[in-house]
Amino acid sequence: MKKLKSITSIFALLLIAFTSIYAQPMKREKPMKGDNFFNLNLTEEQQSKFDEIRFANSEKMIDIKSELQKNKLAMKKLISNKDFSTDDLTSLVEKENELEGQAKLARTDMWVKVYKILNPEQKEIWVKHLSFTKKEKMRTSMRDGMMREKRMMERREILQD
Repeated sequence: MKKLKSITSIFALLLIAFTSIYAQPMKREKPMKGDNFFNLNLTEEQQSKFDEIRFANSEKMIDIKSELQKNKLAMKKLISNKDFSTDDLTSLVEKENELEGQAKLARTDMWVKVYKILNPEQKEIWVKHLSFTKKEKMRTSMRDGMMREKRMMERREILQD
């Protein structure tokens, strides 16, 4: 009984820490900001295609973020129940990881679609912008990835006990 209480309280603490980290508003990644956007000199046709791509991506991201929020609520609901199933919890964690992957794929898909509508000079500027952005974000994404992996390992250890 004590072991179950301690496992539940440890898991609740991890969940609180996890939700407080992700409770911060997500920074919206705008694919073209700064001088690089204005140096692209998009034609009207390119601009309209770009807007279509951006709006379609925004709709997709809204759906994914909504599903993530619902999944987090389901996790909270499940954990509030004293006799929750570890299989159910594991499936919710896996669903969360899948949704985060879908969000990354959607962003990548948008970048590729924009790349396809550009002419060779614009593509060169676009690639420079992309590589600058990736270098800048690489440190934070690696750190975040390591922290996410650490939390997942801790959850698995708790579930195995």
